[in-house]
Amino acid sequence: MKYKSKLLNYRLSDTHEIYSLGELSEYYSKCFKAEYGQFLDEVAMTKVDTWLEGSVAEDMIAIDHADTVTMACMLDSELVGTVIFAERGDEQQRYVYVWGMYVHPDRLRAGIGSFLLGEVARSVSPDSRVEVSVVTQSTSAMRFYVCLGFRTYKSENVEVFPGVDLPIELMQCTTQSLLDLHI
Repeated sequence: MKYKSKLLNYRLSDTHEIYSLGELSEYYSKCFKAEYGQFLDEVAMTKVDTWLEGSVAEDMIAIDHADTVTMACMLDSELVGTVIFAERGDEQQRYVYVWGMYVHPDRLRAGIGSFLLGEVARSVSPDSRVEVSVVTQSTSAMRFYVCLGFRTYKSENVEVFPGVDLPIELMQCTTQSLLDLHI
């Protein structure tokens, strides 16, 4: 399959490129329920559902930060994956923080996540470190990142959703290592 990436430059004043913020919220809702519904209890899922009824896309995209980049993976006209990232730091130490990396539940294991991370790697400084936070209980996401060369450097509990604390793994790899994978 031939995937295409598309930069979505969402800001408060420009909320309609390929998808509206409402449509992105629906997309994230579907992805969150498929991924986190596997291991969250009913109380936690109720809190997640309440959050999902709000401004999910705006929260995810962090539209108040000028350095945030949102990228979508399109298959024909279908949104099949997203990644949000920001490159920060100084000339001595650059890092790329990745979040909002979600693949449509019906399109998992089709190379979309690898494609998106490859696009991120090609968009930033080759000497940057790429960092992600992965919910420890999300075993498929953990396997995905480990297979791409990410390694855990810290584990902690954080509020992943409002009122829902979960253990996460802070993982990183070099941008160059992603480029070397030819993804």
